[in-house]
Amino acid sequence: MLLTWLPSYLQQAKHLSVMNAGMLTAIPFGAAAVLGIALGKLSDHLLNSRTVSDGKRRVMIAVMLAGAASLMIIPLINQLWLIIVLLAAMRALGMAGSGMNFVLVTDLVRNRSDIGKVTSTTVIGGNSFGLVAPIVTGCVVQVTGSFDNAFYIAGFLPLIGAVATLTMTRKATLPERMTASTPPLSLRA
Repeated sequence: MLLTWLPSYLQQAKHLSVMNAGMLTAIPFGAAAVLGIALGKLSDHLLNSRTVSDGKRRVMIAVMLAGAASLMIIPLINQLWLIIVLLAAMRALGMAGSGMNFVLVTDLVRNRSDIGKVTSTTVIGGNSFGLVAPIVTGCVVQVTGSFDNAFYIAGFLPLIGAVATLTMTRKATLPERMTASTPPLSLRA
């Protein structure tokens, strides 16, 4: 939603020019790139080999996604500077959560030959939602005449992801039969 619709939101809801909307749209994404890396490093710092092998990274992912879900409060805020700051923080949380989701695959899938399969399934799912999101956003804005409901929907979806992460990734996935050609991943200390 943010990548395709943020400039339009800033123009329509906050009455900015095309140039100003475009410039302000870049700020959350630039800040999120830096903050997302910092959040990933923090996650790695807080986890150890035992918590990683137990799948505890999913808690960090759920926290990041829950933070990204606060996107729902954007329609309630009138100060443009605060919207931009919050969007940067929310985008960073979303980026870090997404990155950690891929790392969780290597944490929990013990057979190297299965990692590509699981990762590709994750990518297909993410890209499918990413493809549909701008279309749904456009339909919601057209039907309601406002971006408010689009922000509520975009904020609710990470909550679903947080719940799924906490409930569906509980333990390592072991292969049915380990062979010498498919050694398990070794964990870093």
